[in-house]
Amino acid sequence: MPDYRVYYVGHHGHFVDTGFLKCADDQEALKQAAQYADGLHVELWSGSRFVAKISKERATQRHSDPVILGRLLAF
Repeated sequence: MPDYRVYYVGHHGHFVDTGFLKCADDQEALKQAAQYADGLHVELWSGSRFVAKISKERATQRHSDPVILGRLLAF
């Protein structure tokens, strides 16, 4: 299972916290990261590979299909 790192981006564009996920694939990691966003933008990374950025607006709604900035991913 790949390791993922979640970076929480604050209102000024700086990382305010990080978290770790162990997920089967990018799709699962995106779903979990969106659940923990709590009103912040979230960047998801797998090692040095950027996976996606989840917008705070959709993450706050706890929607099952968050808007991924820069990529369109279907869950």
